[in-house]
Amino acid sequence: MPDDIDWDAIYSDRVHPAFAAPQGGQPEPRCVFVTGHQGSGKTTYLQRLLADIGPDHTQSIVPDALLARVVELHDGSPRATEAYTAYRATHCATHCERLADHAVAQRSHILWERAIPGNIERLGHALRRLGYRVDCVVLATPVEESWIGTLSRSLAAQFSGDRSALRVGWSVLAETALRWPAVLDRVETARLFNRVAVLDRDGNLCFENHVIGPPDGRRWAETPFAFESLMVERARPRSDAALASLLASWEALHPRIAESRQPAWPDAELQAFDRHLRALVADPAARFELDQPGPDPVVAAAWIARLGADLAAVRSSPEVHDQPGLAARAGRLITLVSEIAGQPIR
Repeated sequence: MPDDIDWDAIYSDRVHPAFAAPQGGQPEPRCVFVTGHQGSGKTTYLQRLLADIGPDHTQSIVPDALLARVVELHDGSPRATEAYTAYRATHCATHCERLADHAVAQRSHILWERAIPGNIERLGHALRRLGYRVDCVVLATPVEESWIGTLSRSLAAQFSGDRSALRVGWSVLAETALRWPAVLDRVETARLFNRVAVLDRDGNLCFENHVIGPPDGRRWAETPFAFESLMVERARPRSDAALASLLASWEALHPRIAESRQPAWPDAELQAFDRHLRALVADPAARFELDQPGPDPVVAAAWIARLGADLAAVRSSPEVHDQPGLAARAGRLITLVSEIAGQPIR
């Protein structure tokens, strides 16, 4: 049973030696939360950032890397499966925070990958009080590409015998994606971090903003727009070729995923995603470019309706709490994109 596993010893013997930053001493340490739903490209971007900042003085915190290190969790036995669940649900987060404590003690930079918000706001506030400049970077990859990417990696790992690969269900990924816009709304409203940025999957900057002014009068240098940027970037247009490639990737994966009989990929969810993706490919609104001159009014209206449905789903997310301005903000975004697309304002 997981209760007889010495998680402290696993941290001391496995996690800390493998992942603790070797050096610190930074006079102006930074913490960058690299965030977004599963499969959005966080690890790739974090590795690029790590190379730029310098790995010797930077604490990299990637939960999936910690999960892979604890080999006892991956032998395929029922006990290992139970231990894996316990580690992922509780102890992995504790080990991540212990790595952060190590970094703070020696003043290392911190790059922290987060798929689920959890206590990110509390951690960011605490690190700011400890003298860190805290940034929050959100990857805005559309959920369809993200899930197909996670499936491809999971199957490749399974083929190679790697039992540590993360298996993410479609409904889990879609629900996680709804949480990050709500977090951005809170972060921008309360000016919780020093900087926010929204990136596309390739790491290209879509929007960024930073806080200026004294501690008792902090304000954003530019109009807060990270929430809006994230929502619009996720709904970016796809070309016919890109949509065809996406569907082809899914059609190649679908039979293999179904044959795997993994609990994370129940048949009902596979069928739901199949219907979702085929509807997306057939929808002209998937190709709509907001800033294209003279857009087709029917297609523009369909794209705006899709964005409205996405905003409604965000507002219904369990991540939303005590955010009275979120509905008005969503309404202003719909008004803005309607004006840009030359649609009637209601």
